[in-house]
Amino acid sequence: MRDANSILALNLARCHQIRKRLDHQTFDGTLERAGAISEVDTLREQPGLVITSFGREHGRFSIRGLRDPLAPDPRQFVTQAGLDPAKSEFHWGAYYALDDAILQQRATQLLAPPQDVTLNVKDGILHLAGQPSAAWLKDLGTRALLVPGLRSVDFGRFTPEQMAFEQAKSEVQGVIVKFPVGTAALSSAERSNLRNLIPRLTSLQNSAAALHQNLRVEVVGHSDVTGAEGTNQSLSQRRADRVAWELIQLGIPDDVLHARGVASAEPVRSDDTEENRQFNRSATFFVSSSPSPQP
Repeated sequence: MRDANSILALNLARCHQIRKRLDHQTFDGTLERAGAISEVDTLREQPGLVITSFGREHGRFSIRGLRDPLAPDPRQFVTQAGLDPAKSEFHWGAYYALDDAILQQRATQLLAPPQDVTLNVKDGILHLAGQPSAAWLKDLGTRALLVPGLRSVDFGRFTPEQMAFEQAKSEVQGVIVKFPVGTAALSSAERSNLRNLIPRLTSLQNSAAALHQNLRVEVVGHSDVTGAEGTNQSLSQRRADRVAWELIQLGIPDDVLHARGVASAEPVRSDDTEENRQFNRSATFFVSSSPSPQP
């Protein structure tokens, strides 16, 4: 059984042969009409269409050829060329076109990128733009090669390692550790949440190492606006220190963690309701990285 690439190669060779013959074809007397000539020329310029023959058949203008399923509908060009649609007919055989415009449509259809991701194909190579998730990028190189005509994927900055880092970073930065009013003591529930955070921090460390990056995780302590700012500064620092200490006890290297108190200067939420103030009596995380020194 022929594989997809062999079939595509045969299709391409066939198209080249057809186009070469058509370059030497002349119109017969029934085709010396500007509209008919215009329509054929227009169709030959469309991606995904190959004209193999054209002429009069039983008093109707007939065009035969090959058509990719994603090619534009040829009937729209009939009226534009000044021909009567009722006196025109098409006979198409199916094939997979290798035009970049068609490949781009096919890749978008089959790979189903997220809403904030766009695909572009140039010379048969798939390029990505936007913010793809690590989950969607997983095995993309393999899945893309199942799209007829695509030769490879240019991941650019969206390597699987980079996306795994970005995914873990997003998860860690989304964690909020809450504290009771006026204290840096952790509840049993929050200590449990910190234990659940360890796999994500470990994934973050591994992804940074794969990218040859030094990882830095800031533990940022917060307070609400009630009380004196000097007192809140000390309280927020103790909250950050407590969270960092807990994580070190759970196996996270102390050179990765950096505790910083900001009092009420960087609120998690606006301080206008008691619910929001509960979020501001907290510790959050900010992740950054820098290139590791080369030996």
